[in-house]
This record gives sequence, structure tokens and C-alpha cells, in this order.
Amino acid sequence: MSDVTVCEGTIGRHLMSLSPFEEIESGGDTANMNWKAALRRYSLPGAVGIFSGGSLALGSIATGASGAWGPLCVTGGALLSAAAGFAALKVQGDTERIQKERERAAVLEAAMGPVAEYMGRLSVSPTEHQELLGSINDRLVETASELAHPRARSTFYALQDRSRLVRRASSGTNGHVPQTFASGDERSDFLLGVALGSRDRYIDDLAKDPDAYRISLSDGFRTARIMRARAGEITQGLLIVEAPDCGDLSEDDLSSLLVIAHLVGVSQVIRPRNGGGAGSIVPHPAPPSDSETSATGADDG
Repeated sequence: MSDVTVCEGTIGRHLMSLSPFEEIESGGDTANMNWKAALRRYSLPGAVGIFSGGSLALGSIATGASGAWGPLCVTGGALLSAAAGFAALKVQGDTERIQKERERAAVLEAAMGPVAEYMGRLSVSPTEHQELLGSINDRLVETASELAHPRARSTFYALQDRSRLVRRASSGTNGHVPQTFASGDERSDFLLGVALGSRDRYIDDLAKDPDAYRISLSDGFRTARIMRARAGEITQGLLIVEAPDCGDLSEDDLSSLLVIAHLVGVSQVIRPRNGGGAGSIVPHPAPPSDSETSATGADDG
């Protein structure tokens, strides 16, 4: 079985997990989950019909009612009509959520095909290694921006010598993106702390974050997801996704962004063997060559 087949199979299973209404085998907890999904899917549309019909029925009764029954029927009909409206809004919300999940899956699917191909070639093509790795980084970082928000910016920084973060790819809104972060100043030490720590860092509102004095987001952006790009338990760098306004980065997209971060991390440690044989995954990346470092461009500060 080829590396590409294995990669596409893993990605396919992830894409299937994005849909809350997927077909799953009956029995035990899975059957219960399927029943709950079906109930959530069909109960609200049914409620719209029942409430609407009830409001019409009470309105008809009110026309022939006498005494206090007339106003009561009118009031009851109005309440049922309002309930139907709220249920319809909820149905619309569920429909929009399903559509968003489909769009998210489409973005991932469009990116994963080329990435799987690049990863397969990466393990057997020594002469193309740097070019292929650059293509993988660019495509995954671009996908992270597409998943996050139309105005989001995503950047991958590779970890070097546990003391430097060097930009390898960036995508999204144009603006100033630092080239390196080196140990010795508060901004760099904050990011290195995330890279060398055991938890990712999510910034919902920079103005309210307790570490705001140590955090510098690009161009006045206010929210960010700082995720470790790991191969197994070893951090290879950081994938940073930023957006201009609070609320721009949805929790619904977080699982997909974490998948992107892990794929970036794994791709950094795929090494081709000399002689054209099958490649391998190494526990630590080899130090970048001078040509690789210079290819990233001059330091922007």
C-alpha cells in the first residue's frame, strides 16, 4: 500500500466525521447517537408544521367563538404562530450549520489530494525534497486561512534549536508578518513557550488576555489560534491563525485547523532515503541548510 493511499484513507475518515448525520452502524451507543441526530433533524421541521396548523385552527375557531373564548383563541393562535416562527429560525440555523460543514469538508478535500501526493513524493525524491516540502507548507497554510475566516492570516513557523522560530509559509490578508522570533524578548519567549510547552494557546480577545503585554498579533488583529505543529509528541513549529475581530475564529473550525497543524508537523520529518528506496519518518528534523534558510527571505524584524 502506498504512502498516498494511507494518507488519503486517514483524511477520508476525518472528513466523514465532520457530518453529524452520517450513516453509522446500529447497536449500542452508536445507535443512540444516530437516533438523537435523526430526532434533531426532523423534530423541528415537524414542530413548524404543528404550530402553524394549530395557529390556523385556533384562528378559525375564534371566528365562531363567543364570550371570552374568542380572545383566548386569538391569543393562543398568536402564541402558536410565534412558536412556529422560532422553530423555523432554528431549522434555518441547523441548515446553515450543515451547509458550513459541507463547505469545510470541500475545502479540506480540495487541499488533501495534492498534499497526499506531495507527501508520497517527499519520501522517495531526495532531489525534490525542499521544493515539495515548501509546496506542502504553502498548501496547508493556505487551507488553514480558507477554513478559518475570509480575512484570516495563517503562518507556519519552524522551530530551530529550541530557541528560534523561522517563517516557512504565510497566507491570507496582506500585511507585516515577522520572519523570525528569537529567544531574548517577551514576544519571542511567549511563542517559544507555547512551542516547547504541552498546550496550544487560543486568544479570543487580545485586549482581555492576561498575557496581552507579551503577545503581538499582526496589524492590530485581535484574535488568534496558536497551535503546535507536531509529529507525534515532538513539536516541529507553530501554526498561527489570526483574524481581525473577536468572534472571527469559530470553535466549529478548530478541529479542522488542528488536523492541518498535525499534517504540517508530520511533513517536516519525512526524509527520503538515498538510493531511491522508501522514505522514513525521523524523530527530529535535520538542521536546515544555508540555502534553505536563505530561501525564506530576509529578516523582516
